[in-house]
Amino acid sequence: MGRMSAKHRVRRAAARAGAHPAAADLVASFGARMLTATDALEAELLAAAVLALPHREGVGPELGELFVDALCEVAGEQPSPESAALLRGLVAVVPPHQRRVAVAALGQVTAAGHYPPEWAELIGRARPGEAWRSFDVFGDAETVAMTFWYGPAAHAVVVQVDRCRHPAVLRVGVLTDVDQVPAALDPGGDPLLRTEPIELADARARLAPALAHDPDPDLDVDLDAATGEPADPLLLGLPVARARLRRLPAADRPAPPGYQAADRAAAVAEFLASPYAAEAGDEKTARFWAEVVAGYSASVPGDPPARIGPLKLPHLLLSYVPNSFALTAEQRRGLPAAVTAWTAWAAQRQGLPEPAQAALRERLPQVLAGFDAAYDDPDNSRLRGYLADLSATTTDAAVLAEALQRRLLAVPLPSDDRQLRRLDVADPAARRTLVEHEFRDCEPRDGASGAEFLAAAVRVCEQLWHDDPPQVWREARRRADAGTPDHEIIHQLAVPRPAG
Repeated sequence: MGRMSAKHRVRRAAARAGAHPAAADLVASFGARMLTATDALEAELLAAAVLALPHREGVGPELGELFVDALCEVAGEQPSPESAALLRGLVAVVPPHQRRVAVAALGQVTAAGHYPPEWAELIGRARPGEAWRSFDVFGDAETVAMTFWYGPAAHAVVVQVDRCRHPAVLRVGVLTDVDQVPAALDPGGDPLLRTEPIELADARARLAPALAHDPDPDLDVDLDAATGEPADPLLLGLPVARARLRRLPAADRPAPPGYQAADRAAAVAEFLASPYAAEAGDEKTARFWAEVVAGYSASVPGDPPARIGPLKLPHLLLSYVPNSFALTAEQRRGLPAAVTAWTAWAAQRQGLPEPAQAALRERLPQVLAGFDAAYDDPDNSRLRGYLADLSATTTDAAVLAEALQRRLLAVPLPSDDRQLRRLDVADPAARRTLVEHEFRDCEPRDGASGAEFLAAAVRVCEQLWHDDPPQVWREARRRADAGTPDHEIIHQLAVPRPAG
């Protein structure tokens, strides 16, 4: 759940009022291009480019949705052939909960006598064909390709998924030439990749968790040199891939195997009893790093505790560890030996072929070389402060991830204010300062005074920080799942206590 800054809240208010100054121009320019689209796929990709525009401005998903709502409102209030074309394209690619907004606006336009082009008969009704997947021998990532048909014309959607964290989309491609599918599944003839056909329902099950998430808000967006519009294949392909997923049959797919704390402890014990442990350095330090690496698997459903791969290594050592653990000098010194020994043991345990083991031996020193810079990064240091007490007692990544999510909701990361960024969030007084800064300009509700509201906000944030009582976090998650922004969640939960 992302924290909305004051700047974004101002943008949100403007979008809610339909006050996007360039909305009419966007409707006219994109609508004109969609009027001349030669087929339904071209129109969909143009509509996807519209959805990508907010990311170019660096705003989050919520504000992106408000932007689209405002655009639909403007298009509906200014009926024209361009408005009809744009809205019909958006109906095909926006998420279901936004579709009704675009449909209602399109109804206004058609009622005024303006209709979309001929491609409107087909758009959004692509017929599924076949599906395949390619996957590496490590289990780090997989690519799924699916073909679809608009009438006699075929196209393909190719999605690559990172399996080393909560499933995340790495790339999306929309191919107008289906003969390019084999090359998209295996771009370089990699001997460590395997390819196989899969059922359409299996393709949907494999992609659904990853496609449900928005791309990294810090993603660099390539712009077309001629138009200045987003040209990043991921941003353009993502809405189309999501729309295509809804065209695939659903099926009950067995849940991934569940690995518990006992499985992770068993992997650690097996490693420490193996000959590889002799190369892992001090026994206490080796155990710590074994528990950290095995514990990371808890954050990825179905990930075996002893699985290792060249993509997992940087996730683990350049992101997860620097964000989560305050290391002692001994632990930092012991990292290379312990993780090198674990990697060799895990690769052997997985039964990886020698070329795969060689790839790991080449990759690990590169990752280790970047560890100090990642660990010493000020942003990572600030995140560690949110988990300093918990990471001293557990290496379970799922526990730490949930705690970080809960505490970031309670206390936003310090803003660009240098004085605030120096505060230690582990200190209750510092947390109070940060919460009061976040809510100081808010309008209290239900007749409460500003001081009463701030006291209630601080109380709720402390309850979330400590997860006590746990029902406060459960209620916050319920509201977040319903689409309520983080700032608003605290507003709704921070009910001042009656006097006396």
